[in-house]
Amino acid sequence: MKHILIKSNAFTLIELLVVIAIINILMAMTFPAVLSVRESVRRGYCQNNLTKIVIATKMYEESFGVLPSGTINTDRPIRNVPIGNHLGWIPRILPFLEQSALYHMIDFSKDVYDPANEQGWFSETPVLFRCPSSHFNAVNRHSNYMACHEGIETPIDVDNRGTFFLNSRLRSKDILDGNSCTVWFGEATIIPIPHWKSELPSGSTCTSLGWMSGTPGTIRNTGQKINAKPFCVTWMMPFTETGQINQNGLPYKISSNENNETDTENNVNNDTKTILPNSATLWSTELPEQFQVGGFNSFHVGGANHAFGDGNVRMIFETINLDLYQKLGCRDDGKTVSLDD
Repeated sequence: MKHILIKSNAFTLIELLVVIAIINILMAMTFPAVLSVRESVRRGYCQNNLTKIVIATKMYEESFGVLPSGTINTDRPIRNVPIGNHLGWIPRILPFLEQSALYHMIDFSKDVYDPANEQGWFSETPVLFRCPSSHFNAVNRHSNYMACHEGIETPIDVDNRGTFFLNSRLRSKDILDGNSCTVWFGEATIIPIPHWKSELPSGSTCTSLGWMSGTPGTIRNTGQKINAKPFCVTWMMPFTETGQINQNGLPYKISSNENNETDTENNVNNDTKTILPNSATLWSTELPEQFQVGGFNSFHVGGANHAFGDGNVRMIFETINLDLYQKLGCRDDGKTVSLDD
């Protein structure tokens, strides 16, 4: 009798395990590359955002003859508390970024923190002012892009030597060191990078007064190394790290009317906004940290994107010489340096 041998095409268990191991190795090799490509794309979008901001700022200058002020206030220097005008540079350039609807919510004759500006101040930050690599939640009222007011760490004041500062009214031709050699804007994080959390002082929080406010939430300097630990506050603020509203941190309170009447036709609750009697004293104690501004940092690995006055946007790495970096933030020190030096 002849025996018929049947050849099986199935994998043995050992062969299957070998194939799975090879696939895992290949995935482990390609996964970092995929992440690197995705981060490269996000960094490109971030640079594109900064380019649009520079263009909008130049369009503002063409329309009004001057660059937008970094911030407006009568008292000086700027304190990082919700007292004063503090109308920053971002609200002024909104019409040149196709944000006219948001622009018309703002009463430019009032302070940022005035109840009349609640709708604008409480609005979610336009997507253009969010870095794609940042850890934003669905609702956020912080900006990732900051104007440069100085080349050193110093309070925001009328005599700063950057491009956007207190009550500034500069023109592009007033940038004596040359616009291609002067940083106009850069990235900064509001939410702390996770590994910094354990290093922050107890009770501190990395937050800001919102995207409308010309304070350290939208203004920084090149006075410290890129990606140094973020500046954090220990006093009450109106927004949390994730942009939620902290009612106790507002300079006014919302008092419901006696009958709790609602204008159903316009879907408006007829609550009244009342300036707190103690709003001037809530932050009356001046702390040295309230005058601190802080530098630029990002969620990108190794550096942060910066925009120069000529429209050039480049990644500046953490390894840059600090003296050179500080010169790039100053408009008139007489030293025309560049990243290629």
